[in-house]
Amino acid sequence: MMKKNICFVALLLILVSCSAPYHKFNYAVRIKPEKMKKYEHEQLSNTVRNGTALEGEVLGVEYVLTPDSCFSFNPPNYDTLKRISFIDICNSKREPLEDYIEYIPLADIDLVGQHKIHDTLIMPMNEWNNENYFEDYNTPDVTHSIRAVPVTVVLSDTCVTPCPCKKKVDFECLECHERDLKWYFFEVKPLAAVYSNRTSAGQDESFKNLSIDLAAGVRFGANKQFGLGMLVSPGVKVMNSRDSSMHRNLNLNLYGRWDLFHTQKVKEAKLANQFNADADINERLLVEYELKQLQEVKTVRSCPNIFLYGMLGSAIDDLSLDAIRQKRSLNCEVCKGSPERPDFDALGANIDYTINWGLGIGAEVPLSSAFDLSIDVGYRSIGYGDKQKFGNYWIPVSERIKALVFRFGICF
Repeated sequence: MMKKNICFVALLLILVSCSAPYHKFNYAVRIKPEKMKKYEHEQLSNTVRNGTALEGEVLGVEYVLTPDSCFSFNPPNYDTLKRISFIDICNSKREPLEDYIEYIPLADIDLVGQHKIHDTLIMPMNEWNNENYFEDYNTPDVTHSIRAVPVTVVLSDTCVTPCPCKKKVDFECLECHERDLKWYFFEVKPLAAVYSNRTSAGQDESFKNLSIDLAAGVRFGANKQFGLGMLVSPGVKVMNSRDSSMHRNLNLNLYGRWDLFHTQKVKEAKLANQFNADADINERLLVEYELKQLQEVKTVRSCPNIFLYGMLGSAIDDLSLDAIRQKRSLNCEVCKGSPERPDFDALGANIDYTINWGLGIGAEVPLSSAFDLSIDVGYRSIGYGDKQKFGNYWIPVSERIKALVFRFGICF
């Protein structure tokens, strides 16, 4: 009967031990003497402890990859922070244990795997440069008690955590909607323009006027960073010399845009070690492994998205088309001999094509995955047609204004 009770109790203890998480909490983490004071208090519970050798559970070694810049024309380079995840023995009874994980840089640790006896390493070198070996707290420096812990590579998502830029001015990534860019784009942008226009009295006068740009086109490029299409606008109000009225000149333009900056967006993930544990050390293995993983990371626009735009076109209203026809007739050999044709040069008439062009820079922030809120500022040289009286003739001529343009709208 006694033997049966003993067997039952032993079986019960085995079942209980198997149902609970296994944490030995007897790893020793040796701290370098110059770093010892930093670890005399446990970071999370502020418990006093021996700062020379920490006792607890080493969950593993982590190689954390973080970008060296938030905004770049090219994919960023990645810096590697090596650290261990550690639970101090003073927190072994606390729940949940995940809330009491400390992260200790390997640079602060005296790594037992790199100790030597007579110039010979006490442990065979592995592919992690022996950085993942830790000893038993109760039997230090005993080779058979030294154990290897798992190594993982952690890719940090720069738009979930503050972006750890290494530049002089640090940026914090905005938490933006991830934009689902289609093969096309469509923009609706009301605008305000400031410019000078010549009045019927021949004097330049400052004007402020509102208008709107409508643009549509296709996106292309590896990251759909380029756009090319057409832009149509009713134009801004300009002076009609014939009756001193203000009118608009409809214009049609070739329109292009370029999203300047891109970065790599990754979900934070721990990637299992895929190397053979018995392999010889090879520094290139880790580099090749990291690059292979980074190639799978999605490249996205920066947030906010900084872009340039440009336009080139012409006014196409009746007065502007008359001015274009007049310009073309100057090159007409038959027309030049007409007795009814006035000498435009002698009259001082400005006969030219009504060409428009402009450049600008702006920023966009996604309001959803479908469209952006956009704002930009630009410069435009706007040509338009007019009619001016020279003697007995009302001659189609070309005029030009230079405008500073502010646009605010949405881009699909």
